Order: sequence, then C-alpha cells, then structure tokens
Amino acid sequence: MRIAVHVFGGLQATVSSEGHIGAAVMPKLARRSYMPLEYLSIALGVIAVALGFAPVVPLQLVGVALGICGIVASRRARHADYRKDLPATIGFVCSIAGVVVSAVTPLFALIIAIVGAAV
Repeated sequence: MRIAVHVFGGLQATVSSEGHIGAAVMPKLARRSYMPLEYLSIALGVIAVALGFAPVVPLQLVGVALGICGIVASRRARHADYRKDLPATIGFVCSIAGVVVSAVTPLFALIIAIVGAAV
C-alpha cells in the first residue's frame, strides 16, 4: 500500500506500508504569477542599498551579492522583452548603486580601522 504525502512547495512523496519513503515527485502545479524580473531587480537594488548602511560587515557583503543578482535580473529582463527597458534600467541603476554602497562602506571601515590603529 502506498500513500502520497504532500510536502513543501507542492511536492509529493510516496510512503509505503513498510515505512519506506519514495522519491519526491513534482505534480503539475497550477499557474502561479511570479514577480517580473525588472521589478525584482529594483527590489534587490533597494535592499542592497539598505544593507550597505548596516553596521555589520557580513550584511554589507550580502548587499553586494544581492546587488549583483539585481544586475543579472535586470539584464535578463531587458533581453527577454525590449518593452521592459525603463523598469529594467531603473533596476540596473538601483542594483549598481547597491553594489557600490555595499562594497565601499566596509572598505571605508577597514581604512578607518587601519588609520585608527596607526595613530
């Protein structure tokens, strides 16, 4: 006897009567609407800028990574549909600003620490 068990994200796993778990199977999912890439790139850029002002360096490095992801998303959105040029450009600029802010802030903190230690 096999029982189908629903797990995260619509996946199904089969469990036999002996307790053995079978492989997860992805059923045909209903059509979902996801955030378009150009708006995702804007959101990632804004989050990257915000993380650039975080007082913790690892969060600033996460901001750099999110900014790079935003740049890639905006480039993919622009290549997918030329009519999305303006939102993709806004996302590109926001993501570049996020990368710059998130990368420069730890650099300045390192310079200030070196100068403070030398004095």
